[in-house]
Amino acid sequence: MSDNIIPFDNSLKVKIASRSLKKTCCRHRRSVVLDPDSRLLECDDCGAFVDPFDVLADIVNREVRLTSSREYLAHEVKKLRDEKRELDKEVKRLKAQRRYHAAKMSQNTTKTDQLLGNFE
Repeated sequence: MSDNIIPFDNSLKVKIASRSLKKTCCRHRRSVVLDPDSRLLECDDCGAFVDPFDVLADIVNREVRLTSSREYLAHEVKKLRDEKRELDKEVKRLKAQRRYHAAKMSQNTTKTDQLLGNFE
C-alpha cells in the first residue's frame, strides 16, 4: 500500500467540523460516476454534480456505522454462543436426571411387584 493512502480502519478518526456546510442539490448518493480527467463526481441517477467531500463523508459515515454494527454483532454472537453452551450443559444435566429417575422408578416398580407377589 502506498505511503500517501490512509486505509479505512479503526485508527482513522473523522469528525465533521460543521453541519452548516451546504449540501449539493442531489440527495441520491447511491451511485456516482467518477471522471478521473475532470476530477468531478456526477450522480448516476439525476446527473447532478456531487461534491466529492459529501461523497467521502457519506462513505466514512457508512464505514463507521458498519464497524459499529460489526462489533455489536460479534459481541451478540459471543453472548449467544455462551448462552448455548450453558443451555447444552443444562440439557445434558436434565437428561442424566431423567435417566436416574427412570431407573429409580424401574427399581421401585420391580420391588412393588415383588411385594405384591408375596401376597398372592
